[in-house]
Amino acid sequence: ALTMLPLPRGKLYHAFLIHSSADGDYVRRKLIPELETDRGFKLCFSWRDYETTCTQNGPNCDARSNLDRRLSESCAVALLVTKKYAASESSQIATQIALESHREAIFRIVLE
Repeated sequence: ALTMLPLPRGKLYHAFLIHSSADGDYVRRKLIPELETDRGFKLCFSWRDYETTCTQNGPNCDARSNLDRRLSESCAVALLVTKKYAASESSQIATQIALESHREAIFRIVLE
């Protein structure tokens, strides 16, 4: 395993990953090991990294404020573009929010 690549001051993640929950198995089995373990990136995943923040914020934590916080803690946004992503309403909403805040730092990972 590589040492994690350095992050700019104030950032916790190299990228916030938006993907369809239907692609979660691929993300867990292939994408995380390749990008985090093999390449040294620290990625933010909603299912892994939201829980701690919501627990710390208590019962008033909502998905939008959690998303905004995680986006602000990330250097970029990565979109895992698949057919399932294209059909996922929640992925499209998260993408629109990300476009508003990270317009200049978005990259796509396309799987067919």
